[in-house]
Amino acid sequence: MESEVNSLQFNSALELFLKTLVLTHLSGHYSLCVIRGVLDDVRLEFPRTTVTIGLVASNSSELEDILVSSINAGCEGFLVMEDALFPFLDNFRSAHEAAYFRANNKRIVAVTRLGIAERERLLQHDSMEVTPNILLVTPNVSSGTVDLYTTKLSPADPRGILTNLTLIDQILLTVDPTLLPEPLRKFPDKLSNMEGRRVRLATLPYPPCAVANEVPLGKGNARSTVPANNSLQADGTEILMILELCHRHNCTLEIELVANSEWGQVYPNGSSDGLIGSLIERRTDIAMAAIYRCLYVEQSVPLRNDMIAGSILLSFLLFGGFMVGNSYAGALASVMTIPRYEKSIDTRADFAASGMKWSGTTVAWMNSLLMAEQPELVTIRNNYEVYDGDTLARFSHTRRDMGYVHERLQYGSYALESFIDINATRLLQPLKEDVFWEQIITACSKTWPLMGYYDDLILRVQQNGILRYWELGSVIRNMGLEIQRNLANARVHDADHEPVKLLIAHFLGVFFILFVGLTLATVTFLAELIVYRAKTGRAGIIQA
Repeated sequence: MESEVNSLQFNSALELFLKTLVLTHLSGHYSLCVIRGVLDDVRLEFPRTTVTIGLVASNSSELEDILVSSINAGCEGFLVMEDALFPFLDNFRSAHEAAYFRANNKRIVAVTRLGIAERERLLQHDSMEVTPNILLVTPNVSSGTVDLYTTKLSPADPRGILTNLTLIDQILLTVDPTLLPEPLRKFPDKLSNMEGRRVRLATLPYPPCAVANEVPLGKGNARSTVPANNSLQADGTEILMILELCHRHNCTLEIELVANSEWGQVYPNGSSDGLIGSLIERRTDIAMAAIYRCLYVEQSVPLRNDMIAGSILLSFLLFGGFMVGNSYAGALASVMTIPRYEKSIDTRADFAASGMKWSGTTVAWMNSLLMAEQPELVTIRNNYEVYDGDTLARFSHTRRDMGYVHERLQYGSYALESFIDINATRLLQPLKEDVFWEQIITACSKTWPLMGYYDDLILRVQQNGILRYWELGSVIRNMGLEIQRNLANARVHDADHEPVKLLIAHFLGVFFILFVGLTLATVTFLAELIVYRAKTGRAGIIQA
């Protein structure tokens, strides 16, 4: 009887301790997902939306479907009870890959007994690398204590990671279970300093965006995945971003150079290849090499809406931001080069009307024009032809009736296909007008733990203009400036090609929206203030 009473008291104290732990470390998340087994009993009050999942699913696919629905409902923090830990970990990756909602700061608080078999199974689980933010709560009824563990991740030789458990603290629940000791005031952090752990990148040679050359062992700034003992010197406007991330978080960049230099795709039967295939097959965490998107989607974030004035101001700031962003977006613009000695072809309409063919080494360039409906773009798309690099290298010197695809980067540098050499650039000139432009992205796994840090780094680099310096440096190191000068000066004698000085008129639309937003927000705020004072004044009179 006494043991039953002690067990009830311990369970009550444990529940109170879990509530304190969850409120301390998971209250900043959009919503909490509580995952429990059939025999687990937990009742928690949580200030955010809570989704409770009972593991009654008869097979893994049913559990995965439930997890996908929960993740799409906004689950960022997870409280996992004892009987549900391994089913949850088994479906963690697949469920997040199937969900459309992406969370940057996933945290897991798991209750587990951690016997010898459970400990070994946990340490060998393939989800440990993508779940570094995990806190393990191990209760001990006989001693009335709770042991707090977290995983210790370290690089393995030659590749991979090693996982061990680290004891954070042991807490006696007979003392006030609502008071957390100092080591538990902060959630275990294994991302600020990754201690040399890997970040796996898939890329292909695409200067000046992505470059990786083999160097003597130990001399480079990255290492290859195959073979495992090769060192690489990585460079390029995009790869420099990942190198900076690893510099900040003390991680090691592992690079997979994709065979046949293909961006890849997903086929109807579920198979995949190229850069995209490396992500789907979980060989890498991220993929980059001027990867385009014909679709740009922003994910909403929770904003305070309890004050009408604040909501109005935020709305107008949002519209103003869209105008500035669309005017000066960092986009990779695709343009074409055309022979310079014939009648000048300046715009894409001129090019379409000329009937001239244009060409590249892959049909992937047309992905951005597949859904085009404008007549001139349809004509340009239909006039595109694919040849091998050697043939195009010969055409660029001999044919005056063909254009050749290339790209203009964010700060005006040109990314040329390898078949356009320095002599060819003296015979060609770019259009004055971009044929189309695209956002370029870094494709990453939905379970990549560093995604939030990487998003923040991109924003900081863009805001401070560092990417301009990176772009110029990468072009100089990997392509040289003479080709850039040839294309930049191809139209230098055009009288109508002078730079235009920015005037206040260029920003009148944005300032007008800002003025209207500030005015309406101010009027609304004053009205709210008058109504509030009128109500409080009447209440004071009635009370008197």
